[in-house]
Amino acid sequence: MVNLKPVKGISGTLAAAVLGVNPWKSPLAAYNEIFGLSHEEEREAMRWGSRLEPLIAREYQERTGAILWPHTDFGLDHRYPLRHREINWWTGTPDRLIIHDPKYLIDPDLDGERARAAMEEILADPAFWAQVERGWEGKTAGPRMAQFWGEEDSDEIPEIYLIQSSWYLGLVRSYNPEITNWDVSVLIGGQQFRTYQVRYNEKLAQAMAARAAEFWQNHILTRTPPPPSADPAWQEYFKKFFPQENLPLAEASQQEQSLFIQLWEAHQQLDTWQERYETLANALKLCIGDRAGIQGTIDNLSWKLTWKKTKDTQKVDWKAVVDELCQRIPDMEGTIRDIIEAHTTTIPGARRFLPSWPKETK
Repeated sequence: MVNLKPVKGISGTLAAAVLGVNPWKSPLAAYNEIFGLSHEEEREAMRWGSRLEPLIAREYQERTGAILWPHTDFGLDHRYPLRHREINWWTGTPDRLIIHDPKYLIDPDLDGERARAAMEEILADPAFWAQVERGWEGKTAGPRMAQFWGEEDSDEIPEIYLIQSSWYLGLVRSYNPEITNWDVSVLIGGQQFRTYQVRYNEKLAQAMAARAAEFWQNHILTRTPPPPSADPAWQEYFKKFFPQENLPLAEASQQEQSLFIQLWEAHQQLDTWQERYETLANALKLCIGDRAGIQGTIDNLSWKLTWKKTKDTQKVDWKAVVDELCQRIPDMEGTIRDIIEAHTTTIPGARRFLPSWPKETK
């Protein structure tokens, strides 16, 4: 078993995952990330969100006159998150803090290390926290997500961002309990700018803290992952902990026998539904014929079914090519083999989960 040590705490985005309201991360994905078993891959929306964040910050500053810290054009360093004063695993990297005194702004001309050192020095100063007014987050949303953003100046925002902002409120209030608001600005469809206000809610804060503490105590400290599910994050977990078999085949325990029976029953149902799916698919292919596909609406929801030929591809039998080259140019065989070896890498084999379903013995 791998000797696990947490490499990070529960951040705003991971808090939403722990609470089950993050559409892109599950509790197990949060578990994996806390232990460094996986790293968040940047999605296209995330990349554009990061690029547009300074522009959104400038628009917010122009509309409100607020002073954004550490600077309008950059936020805190995600590699060095802010930590709760009393709860070490409660962390976060807010996009910006809104301050009263501009003397605390970080000079944009400072290089990365000096800027980070200046931030750390300021964050350790109680006088700085005494003049922090509230926090700010910048978001982007496509037209499809616009429906989840309600009336401006309200707290009617997607649940993941409500949890994230509330998590940050609880975090910064450990430094200044007078902070009660968090502004969230969003650019919808690249052309609608709105700002919302999340206010500190004591009941929500206590509920989040309790759930997060339970997760930390029951899963992180005990190195026990959440219960098994169909979550793809399990593949990362298994790849890290059980990359290969080290012990021989063993007799199943009573619990393992019970789980296998449930798997068998699920497999039998899967076969039934797979056959039905293939039958219906073939019936639809017969209907479509030589058309590119069909489309329609169901209860005002549009749907589409296409049946198109993919592009032709070519497959080269490289082994046969090498063998023939070696035959035609026998003097070059050693060189050819050396070149192949120099450009050959070993890809670790993956463990195959291969059930042998029960059958009558002869």
